[in-house]
Amino acid sequence: MTETQTKPRRKGGFKHDGSTHYSGINNEHSIIEKLNMESSQIGAKLRPTPDLIVKHKGGTQTKADAVVVNTTSNAVVKTISIKNHKKSGTFDWLNSTSYIPEEMKNILKEETKTIKEAFKTHQNVEESRNAVDAMFCGALDNMKDNDGFIRGLLNSIFEKYTDVIIINCEKDNKLVYFEKDQLKELKCFDDDKYYLKHSGKTCSAQIMRRTPDGEEINTYLRIRLVLNNGVNALVGQSGKNKTSVPCIKIQQDNVDNFITLINEKIEEKTETIPDALQILSEVATEEANAIQILSNRFDSP
Repeated sequence: MTETQTKPRRKGGFKHDGSTHYSGINNEHSIIEKLNMESSQIGAKLRPTPDLIVKHKGGTQTKADAVVVNTTSNAVVKTISIKNHKKSGTFDWLNSTSYIPEEMKNILKEETKTIKEAFKTHQNVEESRNAVDAMFCGALDNMKDNDGFIRGLLNSIFEKYTDVIIINCEKDNKLVYFEKDQLKELKCFDDDKYYLKHSGKTCSAQIMRRTPDGEEINTYLRIRLVLNNGVNALVGQSGKNKTSVPCIKIQQDNVDNFITLINEKIEEKTETIPDALQILSEVATEEANAIQILSNRFDSP
């Protein structure tokens, strides 16, 4: 017997009038539950046949938050990344200590070693923090006109990314589904030149591209360099973490604009759940009504 036979898909959460409610679809498990429902448009796209089911994946060694599995063969047929988008802010396409290219990694390794040694003398965390900022700022400056470095980094993210991306737009109560091919800025434009717009003593830079006719285009992708566990851990002043190493992030800015520019997507509204007090009130009302009905029956001659 298949998993879909032993575990029938739910057709609703808390019900009181025939409608289905979700608590803002505010976590991966809630989203996956919705995708496995027969009423879901996105679910229908992911599960075109009855033997397919969406399962949670997660873990630090994978970009996939969920996978589509064939319950007959147990084979993964599609990988899914789930991004959360609130009223404002960004999300990451990459957050990794291992993606730092070799030409940058070797320099950062030597400079962090120097910062750690210097701390033994001055014992000033703020001075170390300034040194780390200067190190990352210098690394971005060194790479700001390196088209090969930027293009190679974006391409490597694209090649290893999941088959499908779903953005949970919490402010609009909707899910946005699109496939990997829509990641045009990560895929890169063959004829354009990529560069970093980096100003001031910052540890981040906007990724830009220049077309053959000289037009400058903002990709709305941002590169950030940080320490994965902060400066205190780097210089041995953290009780929680014993090590801290350089980490590279590629961040999606202006998410609303990014969604607008996706050519092929499915948008699906999610319903919100009443808050806990409202639910308790509704349950209490229903119980009181049931008691009243029973009471009337017993009181009847």
